[in-house]
Amino acid sequence: MNTSIETATDVVPARRAWLQAMSRGLFSHITSVQEQEEIIFSMLSLLPRSSVAALQSRMTSLLQFDVLGLLPDELAIHVLSFLPPGSLFTCSLVSRSLCGEHDWRWRKPTGVSARESSPEYAIPTSDDDEGMGDEEEDAVQSMLLDDSGYTSMDVDASFATAPGSPSTPTTRPTARPFSPSPRLNHTNAVYCLQLYTYPDTGTQVLFTGSKDRSVREWNLATGEVTRVIEGIHDSSILSICVHNGLLASGGSDHKVAVWDLTNNRLLKVIHDHMDSVLCVRFDDKKLVTCSKDRTVRTYTLPTFAPKHVLAQHRAAVNAVAISPLHIVSASGDRSVRLWDAETGALLKTFENHHWRGIAAIDFKYPFVLTGSSDKHLRLLDLRTSKGWTTSPGSEICQVCGNNTRLIEVRPPAREHEELVRSVALSHELGVSGSYDFTVKVWDRETGALMTDLVVSCGEDQKICIWDFAHGMDTSFVSL
Repeated sequence: MNTSIETATDVVPARRAWLQAMSRGLFSHITSVQEQEEIIFSMLSLLPRSSVAALQSRMTSLLQFDVLGLLPDELAIHVLSFLPPGSLFTCSLVSRSLCGEHDWRWRKPTGVSARESSPEYAIPTSDDDEGMGDEEEDAVQSMLLDDSGYTSMDVDASFATAPGSPSTPTTRPTARPFSPSPRLNHTNAVYCLQLYTYPDTGTQVLFTGSKDRSVREWNLATGEVTRVIEGIHDSSILSICVHNGLLASGGSDHKVAVWDLTNNRLLKVIHDHMDSVLCVRFDDKKLVTCSKDRTVRTYTLPTFAPKHVLAQHRAAVNAVAISPLHIVSASGDRSVRLWDAETGALLKTFENHHWRGIAAIDFKYPFVLTGSSDKHLRLLDLRTSKGWTTSPGSEICQVCGNNTRLIEVRPPAREHEELVRSVALSHELGVSGSYDFTVKVWDRETGALMTDLVVSCGEDQKICIWDFAHGMDTSFVSL
């Protein structure tokens, strides 16, 4: 046993000696430190931006050390006593973060209020939002801070209006009672979801993907979990897509997994991306994925053979949406790009489509709906380059589709007040979800706000299902 310990402890010195020898060989003819720095910088420039960010994060420990922690407790407390209240509060937050990393537990003080101790008001354990990557202007900084948003929702005909029914709801949608079983509920933030109807039985279910690395299938009638898919991803599941009996999932472990729902077995694990997979979408012929590594990848079904790597974006590709003929991608570089799904050709680029990075996209040809970190939505008709936006003082150029400042556009009442994290588009409606804790329903043609829903979802692991047919006779509709 002592031998194994000695062998293990010898690994670091041996590795250090090997690195020193390699460095001497690499820099044997270079004596200037500046020249050595230039060589190292050139090598780093060949790596993906995410890898550079990860290396910078690892080097932090070499550049910093805890002066206060080296002091005896009495001296450290004496030093802290000279700090103003604001600085002391910042130090307490750092201490809390360290406790979370090491799983240290604080003894609860007596007299905690019911609001503070109630699970209903539980404070999220992390502010990280893994579903959106960097924006172009501060790519490395945002990756180091893991500042992100999320992809578009995928809705299984959820917003189709019944024949003969009014296009504008006459009553406010109501939340359908849905009480997940506590024993089988997710144990961390819910990042993605999709409603799905089994074609053979007509049964509608809900699939959810979580930071707890699992996908769950829910019975909407009972609120019970009917299937748990886990053990595939090594970290958070950021996006799911369900179609024709298959479920695809993308995660922060850089993986894409495809699951056969009928036979309940894993079909394929794809590990082509070099960073978190932020969105997955597929139809009968193709699987499309996008990533923080700035690429969109396509695969041919049913073999999942790689087909195209679309690499023209300048920042993380946060979301994709597809049709039989096209792929549209949205990025932190503020652009939307339209691709030919068969050839991979870039058909059109809409630069500066938003003022900040684009977090969400949905596509029903010829209309593209996007949501952004700038708190606004934009709908674009690809045929005419016309549309509407909730952003004041801007219009879509009819020639190039870019933002202009030529005509003042009055935004709808009560636009979102925070980042627009997810969007869904039907033939008559658009739906958006935001960090301001609201879901808004918009008229697809005019951009008019039709209804405003307040929900609780995401970090608190709650799932709210809204019934858009509440108060309407839908007995004549075949579901």
